[in-house]
Amino acid sequence: LEPAACIAAAALKANARPGERVAVVGTGTLGMFAVQFLAAGSPGELLAVGSGTDREALAHTFGATSFRTRHDLPAADFDVVIETAGSASAATTAAALLRRGGRLVLTGIPAAG
Repeated sequence: LEPAACIAAAALKANARPGERVAVVGTGTLGMFAVQFLAAGSPGELLAVGSGTDREALAHTFGATSFRTRHDLPAADFDVVIETAGSASAATTAAALLRRGGRLVLTGIPAAG
């Protein structure tokens, strides 16, 4: 239950509002919890970003409206981005998706090195 509670807290902190463009970076367990939680808030777009396409169908099942890999990212114009993978590359990807003045929530801090 703790992982779901952590993601719920992160999503609430991000304060995603209906109609906003929202992205979740990471499609593991935490990422899928985030997609489900955020989908309930009626975002204008809910993008799931994974390292590969193996989780694409699952992301759509849980409410993602679109899916991309980190190698095929859209323009940086998301209002809210939540990073759930806990790696330096995921944090970089999350920042690259964010529009100027957008809200970024990191759920894990990668270790140095």
